[in-house]
Amino acid sequence: MKKLTSLFCLCLALNLIGQETDTVRVAESDTTMIDIGNTRIIIIGNDSEANSDTVINWDSSDDDLTWWDGIDVGVNGYFFGENFDVDPIDGQEHLEINYAGSRSFSLNFAETKIKLIDNYVGLVTGLGLQYQSYKFQNDYTLGLSGDSIVAFMDTTINLRKNKLRTGYLVIPLLLEFNTSKDADRSFHLSGGVVGGINLGNKYKQKFEVLETGEREKVKVKSKWDVAPFKLDAMARVGYGDFSLFASYALTDMFRSESNPQLRPFSAGLTLNF
Repeated sequence: MKKLTSLFCLCLALNLIGQETDTVRVAESDTTMIDIGNTRIIIIGNDSEANSDTVINWDSSDDDLTWWDGIDVGVNGYFFGENFDVDPIDGQEHLEINYAGSRSFSLNFAETKIKLIDNYVGLVTGLGLQYQSYKFQNDYTLGLSGDSIVAFMDTTINLRKNKLRTGYLVIPLLLEFNTSKDADRSFHLSGGVVGGINLGNKYKQKFEVLETGEREKVKVKSKWDVAPFKLDAMARVGYGDFSLFASYALTDMFRSESNPQLRPFSAGLTLNF
């Protein structure tokens, strides 16, 4: 599956961004080498005008045995306070989570590996986009007073959706293990840290106005005092193209001490490319 995806992406890349590839032509033979990341394409042409056949040697390295690229889908939440309580502390009920509607989604689109022991052990890094939504259990409306998040009950509306979404550019550093060089039969395990740069946050409400019955939507894009950087511990385990993942934040979700101390976590399924 990874090879087919890589081949498709390669063809697209050659058509759209061919100018960014590193091309080397050997002077005395009609041979061209094109390096794209860890992949080298060797095109060997025949000098004879009567026979202009071209041979393409696809030299795919070991991308099939690196397990960051893919889509992560899971459930997320957070712990409250220094004792890592699942239930909110007094005065923080407005941030209580409804786990059924709190989801994590990541698109991991770039990866590379430093081999330590052939393809069996290596250090993996890459890039990804991560979005985490937190659906609130109670019908509080959130607002901002300076850096502080405030909450109040609006008795004129019936809330249908009430959630905060955060977005990050993420960069992993994982120690990865493979049990086989056959990607389709490899049991793989990795663990390490994932750093994140906050790209923006959005608070979203859907509600019905009780007096008129009209349905409304409210979206508020703001920093919401979310810390600009984060660091998560992550573990991933899987077989073939499917993996399970779990992560836990090593840093607080909010930047200032005027807001509750929250440590997000998430867990779910990965479909690897």
